Amino acid sequence: NKPTPEELESTPHILVDLVDSNDDYNAAEWRRDAIYSVSTLLQGSPADSSDDDNEEDISRLQARRKRIQQTIDQGRLQKGFDLEERVQPVIAGGTMMYLQWLVHGRPDVARPSE
Repeated sequence: NKPTPEELESTPHILVDLVDSNDDYNAAEWRRDAIYSVSTLLQGSPADSSDDDNEEDISRLQARRKRIQQTIDQGRLQKGFDLEERVQPVIAGGTMMYLQWLVHGRPDVARPSE
């Protein structure tokens, strides 16, 4: 289940409501966003945004990165951290498939043809 407004207020959730439910968004994009979020939290500053897969629309990726950074900054301020302070992330919720993609990477399977 999605976190309640009270849960979102007490504990920042970075990737919740990142994209509109009508937008195309898949496990590979989520994995990229999760890695970026975790890296940014652990480094204390925005992570390197280089990607190994250029198939995604760059403007969509940049818009998500901007929103992720805003959410991270708001969460840091909300919890009393400096904007550059390193924060230990916690991965919660979602489906096991997404967690497996995050931990083990993209499965080595053929992509569907159009």
